[in-house]
Amino acid sequence: MDMDLADRVVVVTGGSGAIGQQIGQRFAEEGSRVVCLDVKPPPADRAGGARFLAGDVRVAADVTRAARQVMDEFGGVDVLVNGAGVMTWIPVVDLDEAEWDRVVDINLKGTFLCSKAFALLMMSRRRGKIVNIASGLGHTPLVEVGPYAAAKAGVIALTKTLALELAPYRINVNSVAPGVIDTPLIAPKRSRAELEAAGARIPLGRVGQPDDVAKIVVFLASAGAEYVTGQTLFVNGGALMP
Repeated sequence: MDMDLADRVVVVTGGSGAIGQQIGQRFAEEGSRVVCLDVKPPPADRAGGARFLAGDVRVAADVTRAARQVMDEFGGVDVLVNGAGVMTWIPVVDLDEAEWDRVVDINLKGTFLCSKAFALLMMSRRRGKIVNIASGLGHTPLVEVGPYAAAKAGVIALTKTLALELAPYRINVNSVAPGVIDTPLIAPKRSRAELEAAGARIPLGRVGQPDDVAKIVVFLASAGAEYVTGQTLFVNGGALMP
C-alpha cells in the first residue's frame, strides 16, 4: 500500500519520549519531514533528522510560536500527532492539586492547544490528519492513575468532537489507545519481572513495544485511513476488548 507520506510535514508532540521517538522514526522511514515538539530534544542517536522545536504543550504561547515556526519553515502541516504525556501513580485522596494539574494539563490541555493551533493551518488547506495518543486506561482505569485516566478519557472524547468539527475541512481525527507498553512511564510501578509476568497474561503473550503504537499511528495518518475518523484504536495485544 502506498502510504502517501513522502514529503509530508509531521509534527509529533512529546517526540523525545520513547513512543514519540519511534513515531518520528517511522514517519521518517516513509519520507516525511518530521518536527519534534518537546521540552527537551531527543537523544542525538534517535533524532533521525527531525527538526526539534522547544516548547511546553501546556503553554499557549509556546504552541502558537511552534505553529508559526512550522508555517514559516515548511509552509504548513499535514499531520499532527499529540503524543506529549506524563503519568503519576498516586491514589486520588493523596493527590495534591499541583500534581493533578500537571498530569491533566500535559495530557489533555496540551492536546487541546496543539490541535487548535495546527488544525487552523490544516483548515486553510482543507486537508490533514490528527492522531491523538490516548490510553486503554481512559476506557478502563486502574487504581492510582486518576488524573491520567481522566485526562486520557478526555482525549478520547475530544478526538470525537474534533472529528465532527473538522470533517467539513477533510481533516481526519483519530486516537490510539495503547495498553501496557514497555516504556519508562510504567517503570515506577512494575519491575522487569512483573512486566514480563503481565505480558504472559496478555492474549498475544507479550507486552507492547513503542513500535506497536508507532505503526498504527502511521497507518491512521496515511492514505489508507482516508475514510477513518472519530475512532479510537486499542493497541494492547487483546488485553482489553472494548
